[in-house]
Amino acid sequence: MPLRFGQHVLDPEARCLVRQGTVLPLPPKAFDLLRLLIERRPAVVSHAEIHDCLWTGTAVAYTSLPRVVAELRKVLGDAASDPRYIRTVHRRGYAFCGSAVPDNPAPEARADSPRALSWGTRVIPLAPGAHTIGRRRESSVRIDALNVSRCHAELVVDPQGSRLRDVGSKNGTFLNGRRIEGEVGLADGDRIGIGAAALVYHDGDVDPSTLSD
Repeated sequence: MPLRFGQHVLDPEARCLVRQGTVLPLPPKAFDLLRLLIERRPAVVSHAEIHDCLWTGTAVAYTSLPRVVAELRKVLGDAASDPRYIRTVHRRGYAFCGSAVPDNPAPEARADSPRALSWGTRVIPLAPGAHTIGRRRESSVRIDALNVSRCHAELVVDPQGSRLRDVGSKNGTFLNGRRIEGEVGLADGDRIGIGAAALVYHDGDVDPSTLSD
């Protein structure tokens, strides 16, 4: 099944990576690495496991894996210093740190129950897919505060519902006053704490009269 992450769609059966309708030139080993990391997300895949998968029964130079990782990051527009997708776990291996969801057509989402976040009087619609929350300028929900990490949390919307997860933030992500671990489901009215920002998740139309400055 094709999987969507950010603006990319990975199709394991067709062995292609597509961004906004354009097939990207991903070398075979880089494709195999991306598929492995996505399949094992969010777990860390060790250097030994990656070598066994990419170079089964073959001895390769120590620099082979870093070279493949560099090729993959270049195609994805990712960076080791500020990873959106491929996270280096020093002396252990690599992990996929983004969120990948089935690439279902938007009509499969519940049209009668729009999802949104409210932040004060601001309402942020949530289309199907992954939404990043953090200090980074390109975040879906940008919170420009020092106690908020550049890539702090991620909220994923799909036909089955919405889920929230912390992505390694320094100060944590809170749901209804409790710090979350791993991925948690969201219900209408849930309060999300990101630094000093208090967001409210809505699974349905937002009543403007309930919002406060």
